[in-house]
Amino acid sequence: MWEKKYGGTADEYVIQISSSANKNWNLLGYSSSFGLTKPSAWLFQVDAQTGAMVWQVVYSNLRYGTSGVTYPRSLYEKSVDAYYIAGSVADYYVTTSSAFIAKLRPAGQTSWEYTFDNAKYGRRAGVKIFVYGRDIYLFSIKTGPTPNSPSGIVFTKIQEI
Repeated sequence: MWEKKYGGTADEYVIQISSSANKNWNLLGYSSSFGLTKPSAWLFQVDAQTGAMVWQVVYSNLRYGTSGVTYPRSLYEKSVDAYYIAGSVADYYVTTSSAFIAKLRPAGQTSWEYTFDNAKYGRRAGVKIFVYGRDIYLFSIKTGPTPNSPSGIVFTKIQEI
């Protein structure tokens, strides 16, 4: 049995936990620690036997500059050294937001990232990712500019870049 605390001196939240190909645990969440003042995506792996942190990556989408917030919502492990995360990025006051997807490596590199233009479908949240072969599918909720605006589902297909 073991119990560990992860994170820094600010708020951290876990959004998704999954088992990894190397039989450890992948945890996806967001953090305001690690020298960051705004929430950023935080992906890390924990050794299943000891609870020790194996590696961690902090990702900030800069669509709205350094004052933007990055909220991950979904994780897909392609291999032990390639992870897709998807979510939404917003301005500090969350008056506008866009969906994003990024491919990260445990060593901390961002292989590629893409932020969707919110002009076509409006604000997007609740992004979920699914992968089939080389095709990547994103499901997201489109919300309008006001609380009473109608919402809808946006389904996007992209290929591995």
